[in-house]
Amino acid sequence: MADKLGFSGWSTIIATWVGIAGAGVGGWTAIEQQQKAIEGEQRQAQKEFEQAEKEYGQQERQFLAEVKTTYIETFKMFEIFNRSDQLAAREKIYDFIREPAKQNLKLNDVFIFFDFFDALQICVINEICDEYVATELFKPYAEDVWKVLQDDVAMYRKETNPKLGIGVEWLALLTPSPPGEEAVSTEGSAPSSAAQP
Repeated sequence: MADKLGFSGWSTIIATWVGIAGAGVGGWTAIEQQQKAIEGEQRQAQKEFEQAEKEYGQQERQFLAEVKTTYIETFKMFEIFNRSDQLAAREKIYDFIREPAKQNLKLNDVFIFFDFFDALQICVINEICDEYVATELFKPYAEDVWKVLQDDVAMYRKETNPKLGIGVEWLALLTPSPPGEEAVSTEGSAPSSAAQP
């Protein structure tokens, strides 16, 4: 059979085998390059994931530090709320709430009490204090006083000081919400001047 093929036959057989070998080598090389490309993409994806994880961890640590700071500032406000001048003013206001006919409530005591809530509102609105914790700690006091004094405060606002008691009103009308969610006022917003310190 070898004699019958001749030069052209052998060259066709050799060309076929060279073509098969070339295709095999080319295919193998292409597969190898594709695997390297895939490995490179996997390494890049791993690096990007690790970088994103690192950035997320930094953001999480920063968020936790900020939350911790707002809690600390809120509890500092609690310390102010329990100072002797605040306690005395609060006691006189609550005596007035219990027996309005027997008590003479002084405007100075109202100012001392209301000034605290104005400061608290500024602290919360500027995200220095934690809104949820502040609401949990101080809202009952604001509600008690606002229920009794809101008409007197409205009259005083018309006559003298349009900003009197905006912090107490803001907190009394605020609906508490879980941490991470924004609280909502139950009767609309506090007066527009309330949002401005």
